[in-house]
Amino acid sequence: MKNFIYSTELTLDGPWLLDRDALSELSTIIEDSWDRLNQRKTEIIDKYVKSELEEMRKDGLLEGLSEEKHKSKENVIRERADRLYRNQSKDITIKLGKDKSYTTDSLSHALTEQALIGEEATGLEITFASAEIKGSISVEKEYERLRIQTSPEREDASKELFVGLREWAMKNRAPFWQRLWKQFYDAHWFIWFVCIFFSSIIVPGTGDRSVKHAKEEAHIILEDGISTQEIEKALELLLTIETKYSPQIKKEKYPRWFKLILWVGLSISILLTFRPKVIIGLGKGTEKIKLWRKWLRFISITLPSLVFGSFLWPYLSQLLINLLQ
Repeated sequence: MKNFIYSTELTLDGPWLLDRDALSELSTIIEDSWDRLNQRKTEIIDKYVKSELEEMRKDGLLEGLSEEKHKSKENVIRERADRLYRNQSKDITIKLGKDKSYTTDSLSHALTEQALIGEEATGLEITFASAEIKGSISVEKEYERLRIQTSPEREDASKELFVGLREWAMKNRAPFWQRLWKQFYDAHWFIWFVCIFFSSIIVPGTGDRSVKHAKEEAHIILEDGISTQEIEKALELLLTIETKYSPQIKKEKYPRWFKLILWVGLSISILLTFRPKVIIGLGKGTEKIKLWRKWLRFISITLPSLVFGSFLWPYLSQLLINLLQ
């Protein structure tokens, strides 16, 4: 019988805003999984003891034994099985900085721990093992990603554990636009500088506009032929073209589209500079998550409105006016 083997390792980029509801849900998943793994371990040990006793019975090693000695044999086998499957642990580590951490065996207990009220969690790591099944889930501010891993991949219990953790992670994952923001963080400044640089090349100076105007007038004079009355004017135009002289500086030096790129682009770049990374809803993180979510809501409304109102609406409104006329 052929079975598919799927990877039980997953890494998801942030940002991650794990509030108390998300952590409480994760705690329930961990505790339920832990109970199932312990039940599985008990069943494995019972099966091992039963198999060993059956082998001894076939070999005649249990014949004539009293109930007390039979029970003693069974206890010896069970102790051997316990040593064989002794790998059992569950550790939850909450990082509170570079050299400080809080360790417990219950995430629900950490959620009500008074000692964490004044602390700010910078990372969370949960590891557990029962018999041959191992699992871990971790998230750190430094790397800004969440990692899930269970093993061995062939075991159904490992797959079931992985699926439960993955579904929780996907449910609490940041929206696509926030993950995209993280991937291209700081790129907005580069894009803005490039746009300003090339726009400044395209935008003609005051002298260029004067030369253009002088050339247009010169073309008109040349088409009709230069009369004696126009010699002075033609000479003035020739000097203007050669020296790029501007007789008067216009108040509007830069076109509107250049100012939009300059100021709207600068505003957008400043707004995009501030973004969350990993916030865990323990201690100070509880209030920080609320503030960051307000900021993200503001960004999600302001940026599209700014882009639409500055670049698209003027052209759309003019198009509508032309259609209605």
